[in-house]
Amino acid sequence: MNLDFNKIYTIQSLNALTEKLTGKELHDDIIRHLSTKHPGKSSELIDVVTKQDFINALNKIKIECETNSIKPIIHLEMHGLDDKTGLSLISDNITWQEVYYNGSMFW
Repeated sequence: MNLDFNKIYTIQSLNALTEKLTGKELHDDIIRHLSTKHPGKSSELIDVVTKQDFINALNKIKIECETNSIKPIIHLEMHGLDDKTGLSLISDNITWQEVYYNGSMFW
């Protein structure tokens, strides 16, 4: 199976005071070296705190996809809500419905 992508975005929302920043570790230790072995592929770590930060990150990715022919993989490194209705951000929550509405430019 051939997976056609050219950039991996890791969107992280973890509290550095209370937990390991596993998104940063994953990016720094593994993902950011992608371009060394595979020219033309890149990565970016995006830290978000609020719902608006998360929406802004999706919009940034959308713009980059449209203007730079980016074919993304988007990896979310954050907690889900206990009731499974969305994502828990550092200082906010976002429901799956809000993710879908604000991310609908991707699907």
